Amino acid sequence: MSNKIKSSKKQRFVKQDKEDNRKFLAILAIATVLLMVLMYLIFVG
Repeated sequence: MSNKIKSSKKQRFVKQDKEDNRKFLAILAIATVLLMVLMYLIFVG
């Protein structure tokens, strides 16, 4: 009985981790693009 509860909790945490990773990667990608644009503007300007 306790094992079932533990496994369901683990699955929930794994789902949360996957969502967090996706958000983190999206934010990282946006930040990288913004940084590249900023550098481009600094060097060209």
